[in-house]
Amino acid sequence: MTPIHNKAIAYRPEIDGLRTIAVLPVILFHAGIEIFSGGFVGVDIFFVISGYLITSIILREMETGNFSVIRFYERRARRILPALFFVIFLCFPFAYFLMLPDELKRFGLSVLSVAVFSSNIYFWQKTNYFSSNAEEQPLLHTWSLAVEEQYYFLFPLFLMVLWRHGKNKLFLSTVFIAVLSICLTEWAWRSAPSANFYLLPTRAWELLAGSLLAFINYKEIQKFKSGQLAQFSSLFGLFLIGYSIIFFNGKTPFPSLYSLIPVLGTVLVIACSSTENIAGRILSQKLIVGIGLISYSAYLWHQPIFAFFRLYYVTDPGKSVFLFGAFLSLVMAWFSWKFVEAPFREKFILDQKLVFVFSGTGLAFLISVGMLVNFDVFKGKYSQTLVDFKLQKKWTEECMLFGKETRDLSKACTYRNEWGENKPRKILLWGDSHADAYQLAIEEYFKDSNYRIVSMTAASCPPLLGLNIHDVNNGVNCDQRNRNIL
Repeated sequence: MTPIHNKAIAYRPEIDGLRTIAVLPVILFHAGIEIFSGGFVGVDIFFVISGYLITSIILREMETGNFSVIRFYERRARRILPALFFVIFLCFPFAYFLMLPDELKRFGLSVLSVAVFSSNIYFWQKTNYFSSNAEEQPLLHTWSLAVEEQYYFLFPLFLMVLWRHGKNKLFLSTVFIAVLSICLTEWAWRSAPSANFYLLPTRAWELLAGSLLAFINYKEIQKFKSGQLAQFSSLFGLFLIGYSIIFFNGKTPFPSLYSLIPVLGTVLVIACSSTENIAGRILSQKLIVGIGLISYSAYLWHQPIFAFFRLYYVTDPGKSVFLFGAFLSLVMAWFSWKFVEAPFREKFILDQKLVFVFSGTGLAFLISVGMLVNFDVFKGKYSQTLVDFKLQKKWTEECMLFGKETRDLSKACTYRNEWGENKPRKILLWGDSHADAYQLAIEEYFKDSNYRIVSMTAASCPPLLGLNIHDVNNGVNCDQRNRNIL
């Protein structure tokens, strides 16, 4: 594979190797391989790498007076959109044939949110990342792309405004914003855990960590890389990354100060690794670099493949199926890198004007199709027998309470009551996931009565008082929630 990189900065194969360290744990985490219980930190590694590389390019161009916002957005479009369009386009037929009507409508909404670079906001409102329901969302992983694109819509403008005041003031201003973001995330994982996970304000510091590294003079970094301290620091960085991948899990507050472990590890590897030390030589191995080159496409492919496997099998497909899915993700990643991603990044394919025409057309298409699949005509695409069968096999977890609704129980879920929304008498379904599993049967039983079901269920919160259970990821205090319900 031939690397494609911006000529404004020197190519570093060890950074492509670091992308491999980021993407493989993410894929294996979603495949359910237990030893990679913290594999989700691969996204944080990507954020640091992205912040470093993009800011390095912008700063070099600003120093030479050659920076253009239009050209910057052109490069982002070439880098992100062709492969993204290709993957989503191939998702449509599988979504149509494997999803129930309600699931297909949610898929359409997620496509729409991707097209307007707000899928992180959509999934913040709709999906807990660590829930079983999230695993069946083909585009769940695009939340991180939305965070990056929101960041890169704002950050170049921030640099341009403050550049005239000098590089030192710009650096200090960036440090100040990064510290604010860290403080916000440390507050938010306790008070608004879902928003903390998905939204830019609490993720910005991870991108800014890479951006701050880019401010350091490249020659100064090169001098530092040849010493024993660089040898130790780069290996210690790999250790921090490996520790977080193996020992973090879904119960680790994230992002939070815990995130400093993989973020600092990534910064140390970028700053200190080179072909002159052990860490750099490991990351520069041909196979590791090769996987890194296709890492973006691999990241795009893995979640849809796993999600559609789960939808097809209904029950847990098993480790062997997911390992095959991981391998298939890499195969498809090579294909889309070779024939979609790489060609569109070369300027001889499209000039600047055509890039924006292509991008606008593709985004308009996604918006149109995303809206189209929300039409009621898709409700009839399955027989009622199959709908009932699949619904009985699936949790209705999307109907369960999460942290943001603790203080507003009027938002209790009634959406499955397609009959009798205005029926005067209510039955409260109160309990944990075991109670939630009975919801469909109870609703069916009372279908022709004057009752409607109001569901107030929360995972791991049985309907008992005095249980001081606290789930940091869902913001659940069971005793307080149960007293609120009563």
